[in-house]
Amino acid sequence: MTDTTFTIGGFTINGALLGGIILPALLVIGLVIWPYLDKASVNSVGVWWAKERRRQNLIFLMIVLVILLLTIIGTFLRGPYWDFYWPWQSWPDAPRKF
Repeated sequence: MTDTTFTIGGFTINGALLGGIILPALLVIGLVIWPYLDKASVNSVGVWWAKERRRQNLIFLMIVLVILLLTIIGTFLRGPYWDFYWPWQSWPDAPRKF
């Protein structure tokens, strides 16, 4: 089992907290704030894939794709003790408690 904890300013942060709460929360906050940062003119309002909004659209889609990728990894590619396993890898035998 790998140790995924680190300390910042006296606070110990677990990898599960970072990957399960902090990073997704930052990505969702980015998705919520991003439309307000749009500086395109009113001529592009209501136009799908307007050329002057290409950068905003691409960044928004990249954030959505990162969220989907993290969801797939967290759902299908984790095994015992939160270790990373490919779908074709077998998991180790868990010790039995008597």
